[in-house]
Amino acid sequence: MSLYKYLPTEAYARAMIDRGEIFLRPLSYFRAFEDKLVRGDPDDGKLRHAPEQGLVLTKENGEVIAMPPG
Repeated sequence: MSLYKYLPTEAYARAMIDRGEIFLRPLSYFRAFEDKLVRGDPDDGKLRHAPEQGLVLTKENGEVIAMPPG
């Protein structure tokens, strides 16, 4: 499977390819951007699944892990 990353300028592509540099922003940056209702889901990153009785996870290898409530 091929993976493509499009960059707006050749300089950004060269920085990534030649020096391994990438530009990152924290989640708070994107939350602030979306909070201005420019685009996006207003609840993205705010919701979490936390059942009162805890959570039971089953790994690919069949191992079962019980997460306590809270």
